[in-house]
Amino acid sequence: MPKLVSDQVKVKRNGTYPSSKDIEKELRNIISAAISKHNPKTISLALSTGVDSNLMLALLRDEYPSLNIKCISVSFDEASEATYAKKIAESKDTDFYNVTVDNPLKDLPFLISIVKEPRWNLYQYYFIEKSKKYSDILFTGDGGDELFGGYTFRYTKFLKLFDEDDDWKQRTIHYLECHERDWVPDQEKIFGENIKFD
Repeated sequence: MPKLVSDQVKVKRNGTYPSSKDIEKELRNIISAAISKHNPKTISLALSTGVDSNLMLALLRDEYPSLNIKCISVSFDEASEATYAKKIAESKDTDFYNVTVDNPLKDLPFLISIVKEPRWNLYQYYFIEKSKKYSDILFTGDGGDELFGGYTFRYTKFLKLFDEDDDWKQRTIHYLECHERDWVPDQEKIFGENIKFD
């Protein structure tokens, strides 16, 4: 079974912002630490056509040009991203696998039984199951859209809320206010009662 890797990002609240070069260097360090810690022969990457997994693939391939990478996509219907994801995978010299789920509702009771509650991202089960066959470790781009601006439909609302004089905390609150469709476990406890998401 592949190891699931996650590292916490340490936020420095000193009023300065890192440069894009510093951010890239830190991302490369996190990837290198995960690879070094687990020393995989082969890795899998959950690949879509989004910013998150594409950035992860580009960094992985750039940092490890000879590493055996298996890209896995999940398709639920004809409107699949698989054709484009395959082209992306091939452009980075990786193997590509597509998992086609004909009837996602059929597996729903089983998937809910795993996580003990209904969740929007149960599809990750398919990535994990497929990656177990091919690799020692699974990378995903989870969180990349939030960090690198992958949700363009939120920009209009964010720009309406944004003020040039806002500090980082107020900008974060504005960004979170653009996520009213998202579900955050214990959001009141985590963010405080003054931040409203609905």
